[in-house]
Amino acid sequence: MKSNSENFFKWVFRQKDELNSIVFLFISRVNANNARFIPLFQNTQKIRIVYFSGLPIKYTDTFSLKIFKFFQVLFCSKIASYQTIHFFDLQMNFRNQYQVLHIDDPIYSYDYLQKIRIWETSKHQKGCKLKIITTNTFTSDWIKKHINLSHVLIIEQGYHDFNLSNRKELPYPFICGYSSPYINYGKDKNSNHPTYGAKILIDEIIPQLFMKDPDIKIYLIGKIGKHAKKALSKYSNVSFFGLTNFTENIKILSKCSVGIYPRKIDNKRSVLKIFTYLGAGLPIVTFDLIDTEIVKRLKLGFSVNNPNQFVDKIVELKQSPEVLKHFQGNVTMIREQYSWKNLAIKMESLL
Repeated sequence: MKSNSENFFKWVFRQKDELNSIVFLFISRVNANNARFIPLFQNTQKIRIVYFSGLPIKYTDTFSLKIFKFFQVLFCSKIASYQTIHFFDLQMNFRNQYQVLHIDDPIYSYDYLQKIRIWETSKHQKGCKLKIITTNTFTSDWIKKHINLSHVLIIEQGYHDFNLSNRKELPYPFICGYSSPYINYGKDKNSNHPTYGAKILIDEIIPQLFMKDPDIKIYLIGKIGKHAKKALSKYSNVSFFGLTNFTENIKILSKCSVGIYPRKIDNKRSVLKIFTYLGAGLPIVTFDLIDTEIVKRLKLGFSVNNPNQFVDKIVELKQSPEVLKHFQGNVTMIREQYSWKNLAIKMESLL
């Protein structure tokens, strides 16, 4: 654990703190943890990171989170002694002079906007200095259009440091990597979820790839639903790696040739796994979305409009090593600025 990190109950008894900024992070022991906030803050130097761990028992995270929020309310005076608070939940009523709201997954609705406005107006009237951190230009522009009392900053999504010099030459056979905490299908829970559902991948992309070139391998990293696994069992080119931690995830991806993002629903956010692929040094094939606009803007791979094109571009990358190498060069050239370490440095310098 870093010197600026400590358990909540240890922090409670801390008498003085040389740091003047603080953030509270919940650590689940049974479910996937937030893949943005934890690594971003873990790489900071000037922010007190206070952890609260859940129980190693299924279905208890909701209860543990309520307890965690209760404790934050209980110790609100101690929290207010810090000049700056970083937080993610607008329901938390912090009193710190400088307040930094982090918006990772924005909801573009009137109700959500009203919650931001109420927070902003209330805190501004009390003399607080307000900042909002988001991950992309689209969200930043949307917020700036509707509010005027907060300073909006962009801290992009990132990846865990991975030394590309340790990456082997592209393996044969050609491997597509797909990483998602959960991969569900059919009667699996959350099979229709915009993030965890894998209908297009399982019904269209994998079958077409198998028909066009069965030598193309597919690595699936994440917890595979029972029905998803059954549907995929007939394809000999698909391998499962289960739910992994951040470090193991990027190590597995580094063995692949290309990263794929087989989702058509556009949440108009910035997708973390695209940056994980960059960290692993992978060119990317994705649908043309605001979620993945960096791929098209910086020429890091192919952005397509339909599953047929998706499959064709994967096959093209296998058959055209020079095209693949060109995209690899672009990825290598820009990836370093998106490491969590450099993003943490950027955030602290801007604040």
